[in-house]
Amino acid sequence: MVSQILTNILNKAESLNLLKGIRINETLHVNHTLYADDLFICGLASRKNARSIKMCLELYKTITGQRPNMSKSDLFFPTWVNSRIKKAIIEILDIKQKTFLFKYLGSLISPFRIPVDYFKALITKVESKLAHWKTMHLTMAGKVTLANATIMSIPLFGLSTYAIPESILESITKLIRRFIWSNTSNNTGVHLVGWSTVTSPKSEGGLGIKDLKIMKRALLSKLVFELLNQGDKTWVKFMLYKYGCLEIWKPNKSKKISWTCRGLITTARDIKGKITITNVHPNCSVWSDPWLFNVPINQMPTYVNVHNDISQLQVGDLLAHKHWDNDRLNAIFPNWLVHHISSISISYKIGNTEWKWMHNTKGKSLTAAIYDEFRLKDQSNLWSGCQKLWRLNVVPKIAIFL
Repeated sequence: MVSQILTNILNKAESLNLLKGIRINETLHVNHTLYADDLFICGLASRKNARSIKMCLELYKTITGQRPNMSKSDLFFPTWVNSRIKKAIIEILDIKQKTFLFKYLGSLISPFRIPVDYFKALITKVESKLAHWKTMHLTMAGKVTLANATIMSIPLFGLSTYAIPESILESITKLIRRFIWSNTSNNTGVHLVGWSTVTSPKSEGGLGIKDLKIMKRALLSKLVFELLNQGDKTWVKFMLYKYGCLEIWKPNKSKKISWTCRGLITTARDIKGKITITNVHPNCSVWSDPWLFNVPINQMPTYVNVHNDISQLQVGDLLAHKHWDNDRLNAIFPNWLVHHISSISISYKIGNTEWKWMHNTKGKSLTAAIYDEFRLKDQSNLWSGCQKLWRLNVVPKIAIFL
């Protein structure tokens, strides 16, 4: 309730034109984000805005009796802001200036590409955990449990937000691998089976440890689907405004895209052959959208009359009174394809084209289904008794030995 008071104060100040946040249009704007006691205020770098922010914080203090800790607060400016304005804002707010990057709720924030060195903190964190555990006499079952429950969670939070460099993931994987197979504190030990086997599910004879590179693809794929389906989340709206719809089948012509967006585009192109449109809209592109097959027509052998230019054609142009125009279809496509198109239903529901994972998720979450699809599967030596072994009423170290 107390936090809501501050939110109301800041939003009211913006509605009175006292505070200028980041405003894209009438429905898309933000002046702050707030989680528990972590407050992030963003807006125009001006003296007026600085005075308004100070006024809002003073009003909040008067109402609630809570005073923001300015000594733990920091100011961040874009590189293009005038130095005199910077100095004036610092004096008004009495907050020290710092340079990008910084952390907010565990995520790295920067307008620039994040250097690989900043991600080395993940490796350091894993090493500190392992250094303590190496002093303990752990069985292999205990090591696997700790690796799954604790170590794997360290990079997973970051992977669900941005594309962590693969060199960092490889380093973390090496540390986990050495920890599991080591017999002494100096990481010596024989790796009895390949890592692809260790990262297989227990039902397939593995130990159920996740492959971080595949998890990276699976977690980012979830964000790709939110972007493709143009969800209601604020970050999706900002990305759509700045970069437009995610066109994964077209070459990216713009070089000025953020590091985060580039990671999502790369992931989208990795999975594009395994996603499909569930509702064909009249505004789907006949040429560059996969409305007919799981790939666009322009990616397939010549199935159209080459004398017709359909590069700018939409599905709606092939309709007459909400039904397929057979004359138009026959002029462009062969008979067998016209028959196939005629069986497709057109969606006139208000909204955007909906994308989904092509394969059956079998009751799994989207992330789990994508992970399972991309991991290496060796069905040749699959033994049906693996599941039964893990159900035996024995301690885990015996089950692993078996």
